[in-house]
Order: sequence, then C-alpha cells, then structure tokens
Amino acid sequence: MSKVCARLSGLFGVALAAVAALAGTAAAAPLALDAPGNVSSLSQALVAFGPSTSTTYVAWDAVPAGTGIELCIVAPDASSCAGGGAVLLTDSSFTGDNTPTLSGLLVMPGGNVVVTGVAGNSGTIAWASPPGGAGFLASGHGLQAGGEPISMVNSFYQPDDVVPLSATDLGILDGEHNLFGDVPYTTASSNAGVAADPEVDFSGAPLDTGGAPQIGAEPTPGGSGDETVVSTGVSNNSSSQTNSGCPSVNNTGYSVRVGKVGSLDSATPSEALLACSADNPVITSGGKDGIGVVEEEGSGVAGASPASYTVDFRPFDATASGGSFGTAVQLANTTSQVLDGIDSLDATDDPGTGVYALWGDDQGEVLDYSPNGGGNWGPADVTTTPYGDGENMAGVGNGVTLIAYIANPSGSGDQVFLAPVQYLAPVTVSTSQSYGTTTGADITIPAGVHGESDRASIASFFPPATGTVKFTLYAKSDCSASSAVFSGVATVSGGVAAIADDASPALQPGKYYWRAAYSGAGLNAPGISACGSEVLTVDPAAIASTATSTSTTVTITVTCVTPCTITVTVTDDPPHRSTTLASGKFSLKKGKFELNLKLTAAGRTLLRKDHYKLLAAVSWTTKTSHATVKASQMLNIRRK
Repeated sequence: MSKVCARLSGLFGVALAAVAALAGTAAAAPLALDAPGNVSSLSQALVAFGPSTSTTYVAWDAVPAGTGIELCIVAPDASSCAGGGAVLLTDSSFTGDNTPTLSGLLVMPGGNVVVTGVAGNSGTIAWASPPGGAGFLASGHGLQAGGEPISMVNSFYQPDDVVPLSATDLGILDGEHNLFGDVPYTTASSNAGVAADPEVDFSGAPLDTGGAPQIGAEPTPGGSGDETVVSTGVSNNSSSQTNSGCPSVNNTGYSVRVGKVGSLDSATPSEALLACSADNPVITSGGKDGIGVVEEEGSGVAGASPASYTVDFRPFDATASGGSFGTAVQLANTTSQVLDGIDSLDATDDPGTGVYALWGDDQGEVLDYSPNGGGNWGPADVTTTPYGDGENMAGVGNGVTLIAYIANPSGSGDQVFLAPVQYLAPVTVSTSQSYGTTTGADITIPAGVHGESDRASIASFFPPATGTVKFTLYAKSDCSASSAVFSGVATVSGGVAAIADDASPALQPGKYYWRAAYSGAGLNAPGISACGSEVLTVDPAAIASTATSTSTTVTITVTCVTPCTITVTVTDDPPHRSTTLASGKFSLKKGKFELNLKLTAAGRTLLRKDHYKLLAAVSWTTKTSHATVKASQMLNIRRK
C-alpha cells in the first residue's frame, strides 16, 4: 500500500491495498497466526515492528500451561509465520510451574529483538535475535545468559512493563511490588534472590503505582548519556491514597528517575500527582516524540453523576534532572457517546512522531491518531467490530498500526490474529457548479452547450488534500449507476479539483445530478458528495411559445437561447402523431423570432377539419457548435 508507509514493504500487500478504498478506519483482513486452541486464555498477544527490516513479531503464551512462549515472525510480503509456524521459546532450566510465561517483546535500539519471560519466582528470562528474527529460528532460539535469569525483577503481574534503555539494557518494572531493575539482557543476574538484587522502591504512597502500572523511557536531554524512566499508575488501592484536592481515590500519579544506563536502579525516583478523576494510564515511548501517557479522565471516573468522560494525552517534558507531564490534549469528545466509560485502552507510537490510541466504548472500537507526537489528534474512527481480547498495538508509521489480539471466530478455540489497520481521517466533500458567470449548487444551462463545470473542495484534517476526484453526472435523482451519462477524473490540487463537461455527450433537455467521489490519499479517507446536492437543469436551446396558422402556413414564435440551426416539425395530436403538418429549417441568432412553416396538404385538411384549431406536437433538432439535441412541446395552433 504505497500510500501508507514505505516501511511496510508489502506487508499484507494485497489486503492493505484493498483498504485504500474504504472510508474511516481501514482494516485489512486479519491474519491467523496459529491454530485454534493454541493460546492461553490468560495471555496477551504482544506485537512489535522492526523498521530496519519491516519485520513484525507477535508473541503469546502457548497451551497447555507450562509449554512455553510462542513467537511468530512475519517477514515483509509474507502471509504466515517464518519457518512454517510459530517458534516455541523454552528454557530447560525452568519447567513445570516455573516454565517462563510472556512478559515482554521489544525491538531494541540498533534493531535487535528481545523476548522476555517470567520464570515463576525465579526472575526474568530473555531470548534475542538480530534484526529480522533469524536468531529465533536457529538452534536454541536465541536463549540468553545460558538460560539463567537476567534479573530477579519480573513483570509477572503486569506483562509488557519492559522497556529498552540502550542497545543491550532493559528496564523492568514489577508493578506489584514496586521494584525496578536496569539490566543487560545478555548477562545472568549475579544475585541469588530478590532481596540481594539491586532493586529499589519505584514509587511510594500516596502516589502508589499499583493497580495498572506502566513504564516508559527516553534519553535525557542535554547529551549527558543519562536515561529518563517514567512510571505511571493508579492511586485507587485504598482511601489512604486519596490525594489532596482530589474528590476520590480514582486518580493517577507518576514517578521519574534519571541516571546512567547500568545504574538506573540506584537512582532516587521523584513522585508527583498526574491527574485527579483519572484512570487507565497507558505509556507510549520509543518514538522520536518521547514519552507520553493516554488515559481516561472526567468526573465519571470519580463516580460523579451525571458522569462525563474524555480520553486525553499528556506529553512528558523531560529535563536534565527529571521532568513532568504537560497539559492534557483531548483525543475525542466522548462525553455524549461514552456513557459507561472506556475499556481496553491501549496506546503506542511509531519510529517517527506518530502516536496511536485504541479503546472500546459504547460506540464500538475506536482508533485515534496524532502525526505530531500528540500535539493534535484526528477525528476518532469507529468500527463496530471488536478485535478481541488481549489486544496490543505496534505503530508502523503514517497512520498504520498493527493490532495483535486473541479471538475465537470459528468456535474451535482461541487463536492469535494480526490485523494491519490504517487510520484515515474523514473528509467533507463540498461541490458547486458554474456556467459562465453563474455559479451555485443548482444551475440551468441551454442544451448542447459546453463550458459548464463542476468543482469539488475537500475539507480534510490533514491539509491540503491530494489524490483525485471522480465526477459523475446522472440522469436519475437516485444516482443509480445505470443512469450515469458522463464521468471524468480530475487531480486534486490545494484541496480542490474541477472538471468541465467538454468531454461529455450532448445533454438532452431535462434534470441531471452531479456527484463527486474523492479517492482519499495519505491519511485522508475517501469521501463522496450527497446525491442531489447539485442539480443541473438543461433547457432546450430553442423554446416555442405561440403558434398561429393561415390556410397555407403555420407561424411559430421561437426564442433561441444560443445561436443555432433548428429543424422544426409539426405533427398532429396524439395518439396519431404520424402526420407531418408543417416543417422548416432555419439558421438563427440568439433572440426571439417568428418562423413561417408551409402547411402540407395533410396539414391544411386537418386544420380545416378541426375548425382551424389544433393541439399539435412541435419538435425540433437543434445544432450548435458542440452538439445536436432534440426537444419537443405541445402548442395550440390557432387560425389568425
């Protein structure tokens, strides 16, 4: 999908190309990564994207319990796991109840990929590979440190709380016990037990990060070589943790530590209140925009009635000695739509400055995207189809995110799926048509003329809109495909596209209906104008108003809208209409004229029979410089 991101390099190419024509959130057909029944119901499906090789990695806990960790490596252009299926990661040193369960999946600075697992109470185990995942497919599957724990700290109670600190070091948060470890993934821990490991209390009361801890890291500004680690959490464990000025225990706090990689676990953290009446904080980190937090806020979080909710992003502003979170930016006005709050909030960023948020609410599954590190967000896109359980995202770039989730669509058992989804901001297509100096939604033109044009303006969240607009002119007000009389494509420039009808066929008198369909491009979704929003009325080029007769001629008063040559024919009243009463050919300028047509013998007879009065059909063929059109009308022909 060339519009999405070159780094995809064909990932699910066919499926992603199909989503380019869809409005709103565009999701390709999900890819099943394993057989039904091959994933633990307690597992999350973690996903990571390696930009240097455009490789996607998805990991989950296999079944039965004690089997190990499954890892699927999806190469560019592939539709299945490399090596013919998911790789089972195990450690012979830890089996049974101590068999490692998934705790982290990371792409490190430099491109190496690391999977971490928790071996019961024994600590964190690691497997690693160079970019592309070949190390996982080799003998031993990249098991590190001889299978020994790299740290006694583990994230058993909150998987995915593992972050890169450097090309070789990991930051691991044990949110249950508020412990933190800064360790290389290649080296076994030298400590025999938790008490001896260099672990420190990462956050203290009343800003306890229990409940739903999250961790992020970024280089400290100033080029000191330090790393800044930030943890957020929910202060809702007990009434004693209600912070001053907050209405209830439902608020969030954060902790910050700054130090050299390799010794961050000895740095003293500072704590602060993040927000009252807030919940579900989710950290993003790793992109060029640094750390940010997405969370649910509003009076409803604190139990107020009537409840109101918003989803907000706060960027972390790092300093040489710490930092703090900035002003909240609201993602979407969810107050009127999310009556019961949100579920399954997830957030991620990409290797650039894109940030993504995904949650469920009363609307359905909602995706929002910011191209500039959370500075502003597009309109939230909604799909009523839920992805599944244990879902997680990995940002690819330019609005594309990969969603891994667990579902049971066949009823044969849970399995892991991977869906590439492109955020597309909805657009508004407004149109106007013009002929000469006349412009408007509805205009009238003479038949057979050219120079009438249609114009579409694309109002987009990511201006200026590019792409193309297909203009179609229909003869029926329902814009049915079978009634199309003309279509043409124009390129959008500066958010505007226009097309003239010079290439269209001659338009017979009547009403026509324009419709403009925008192709979509980049982060802007396709859009289309409403059928009936523009009506084009085509009047005959010549219009007859009165008709009189003598014993030998018929005189018809004709108004020419444009210079033309007309052939006039007068026929008798229905149902006969087969007898020509009079005819003539005239070259006329624009204006009003009286045309004398010689009566035929049948015409003279019929007029005498009808006492010199007759309701007759007057028809003419009009030739202009561009077209030939036909028109007719009924006139009373009276004797002078």
